[in-house]
Amino acid sequence: MAKIKQNAKIWVVMKSKIYTIVAIGIVIVTVISVCLIIILTGAKNGGFNYVKLEYGGQIEFVTDNKFKVVSYKPLDENAKLAIINTEILNNKVDNVINDVLTELLEMGKFELDINKHNVCKIIAVSGLTQALDVHVYKAVNKFVVENQVPTVIIENANDMQMLKEAKLLKVSVNEL
Repeated sequence: MAKIKQNAKIWVVMKSKIYTIVAIGIVIVTVISVCLIIILTGAKNGGFNYVKLEYGGQIEFVTDNKFKVVSYKPLDENAKLAIINTEILNNKVDNVINDVLTELLEMGKFELDINKHNVCKIIAVSGLTQALDVHVYKAVNKFVVENQVPTVIIENANDMQMLKEAKLLKVSVNEL
């Protein structure tokens, strides 16, 4: 009889440990599932993303979740002139950036001397995966390479500070 009671107590302890292990397992699976959903789909910004491009002219874009421009605002005269002949609305942001930069190049707004450089500042807000940032960076980089425009691309304030420090020391950013 004592042995039966002891076995019953052991069973009760084991049963509560099994429930604890199962509960912990469910929590872990739930957390991993939520993380995977966020990583694979990205955080949504209400379906809209923001880009500000400063490079020979300053312009802002708002894109939808497929990176098509739904609104834009030129912030200076150079940008206003560059968009006159450019199809912007409902066009992919990569194409718009290329078209605007091509117009600015034709207007003579870039330094083409290899010993000098241009600075392109990119600000993009596109959610957790930063997919828009990649599109914008690739579009600018493709333009720079194809048109052989010596350029430093700045994506955040730390990069800009490093560029200023390198200029003061008269060294390249890589040497710094």
